[in-house]
Amino acid sequence: MDRRRPGREEQASRLLADTVLMVAASALVFMPLARYAAEEPQMFLFRGMSRLASDQVNAVPPNALLVFVQNIVNALLFFNWRGDSVWVNTIPGVPILDSLSGGLFVLGVSWSLYSLVRHRDVRQLHVGIFLFFAMLPSIMSVAYPGENPSTVRMGAAIPIVALLMATALHAVLARLWLWVGVAPPNPASLAVQSVTIGSLLKAQKSSSNIGFGPLLVGVFAIAVIGSIWKSNLEAYFTAYPAQHTLSSQHASRFGDVIKGFEAFGGLRDDAFILPGSYWVDWRLMAIEAGDIKWRPIIENVAAARTHDGRPGKRLYIVHPEDRTSLDQLRQWYPQSTFTVAAFPETMGQPLFVTVEVPPGALAVSR
Repeated sequence: MDRRRPGREEQASRLLADTVLMVAASALVFMPLARYAAEEPQMFLFRGMSRLASDQVNAVPPNALLVFVQNIVNALLFFNWRGDSVWVNTIPGVPILDSLSGGLFVLGVSWSLYSLVRHRDVRQLHVGIFLFFAMLPSIMSVAYPGENPSTVRMGAAIPIVALLMATALHAVLARLWLWVGVAPPNPASLAVQSVTIGSLLKAQKSSSNIGFGPLLVGVFAIAVIGSIWKSNLEAYFTAYPAQHTLSSQHASRFGDVIKGFEAFGGLRDDAFILPGSYWVDWRLMAIEAGDIKWRPIIENVAAARTHDGRPGKRLYIVHPEDRTSLDQLRQWYPQSTFTVAAFPETMGQPLFVTVEVPPGALAVSR
């Protein structure tokens, strides 16, 4: 078998071929989005341009350069210090990496910088460039710096971050193996960049000092990976669902009420929702009810009187803290049925109040 290292020309040809394949694959993936960009150029650019230069595309925010620099700092802190603030995407304010993963990430970045400066390893420069450009969609939110760092917009950084973490873990395991399995540590051996677990395995086989190096390194690796796994398991399946449940609009519950109203003889067009501050999006309610074009929102409680005399029963969904509207409906329609809706995911707190008005009911004037 020919184990010779490829020459510069062969390396260049491989790099060129891989680059062409990467660009071609990216173009194929981008084709659906490219069609939308051609058909709706303003909408395609709106989100990005509005984040860069406010909602007015030509308006440049004040001190934009300073905001941009601060965005870079906040983006770098995203992994191990202060995370995204959007509860839909993540646990607000919590770093995207757990403590151990964050430590490995910092160690990986430090190792990468050391390799670049000490050994002139240009590959580390590529890693840094890729990481910066992967964070750029979030960093460019100059007009809305509160949206940076963004878990969604920095998704492209995942493989780079994982690579840096793996590099750090590999370096730690290799040095640990070197220390307990083959030879005692010394400054020269600890600084050798070419030490790998593979090379240590070969050295271990040829060494008479078998020791307990493999066992210790294996236990350490399992402990590290197990701790990371446990932390992420708790965050993803316990902490995140709990905070998401408390913050969610629970539009599906509204949709269930509408479906139940229809199941017992009501008409969807006779169901309405009153507006409320920081409440459910009626468009989501329409989707959950099964009709995306349905518009159940009414301007205020006074609009309920315009529905008087309808032959079918009516349903009004009211914010539980909107005492004015609830009292007004109770005064106008004393025969109505009022039901407070609370669910386990809202910790027993009322989510909404339903008011079912009998068929043909007219408002009582007092």
